[in-house]
This record gives sequence, structure tokens and C-alpha cells, in this order.
Amino acid sequence: MQGGTISCHAINGSLYAKLPYDPIKNFQPITMIGLVVRADSLYKTVQER
Repeated sequence: MQGGTISCHAINGSLYAKLPYDPIKNFQPITMIGLVVRADSLYKTVQER
């Protein structure tokens, strides 16, 4: 398994005229990153930030 990074999704598209992939069409998110806060935080959800 390999994760994408800023280099393969943003920088390479700017640096190279021809890539063997389309950085927008050929990738699909498979998970979301979680947000962790302290239990005594004022914020309990992303909407409360």
C-alpha cells in the first residue's frame, strides 16, 4: 500500500509537462483523517471550531 503525498498530487503536475497519470482523475480518496482533541477542549466537533 502506498499513500499519496503533496509531491505526486500537486508539485509533479507543475514540474512535468507529461505524467504517466492524471493527478486529479486517477486518484480517489479512500479514507478521511480524524481529528483528535483533548477531552476538556472547548471544541467537540469540527463545526464548533
